[in-house]
Amino acid sequence: MFHYHKYKKKAETVYRDKPGKRFSNFHFRGRIRGEAAWKKIAYISLGVVLVIMGGLLGLAPGLPGFFLGVPGIILIISRLKFAAKLMDKAEIQGRKFIRYFRRES
Repeated sequence: MFHYHKYKKKAETVYRDKPGKRFSNFHFRGRIRGEAAWKKIAYISLGVVLVIMGGLLGLAPGLPGFFLGVPGIILIISRLKFAAKLMDKAEIQGRKFIRYFRRES
């Protein structure tokens, strides 16, 4: 069943983490010590390709690029610490942005 329950549990763990630390914690939990450099490069490259493909498919009507972009972002975050920290900052700013517009309406 493609390890559905394992991935669901990981997603729930990320969801329960404190905003602003979710992605850094995900990166820390997913870190693999002694991983070969070529594997890390391969995962990051695959992530970048998926994000680009997701962005291109998102431009076409009816083709959701979301389903390629999100796994690509997850691959990148799981291997690059600065990307995880960037996503944490983006989450905080996004929450502030949403709160601002909810107050205004």
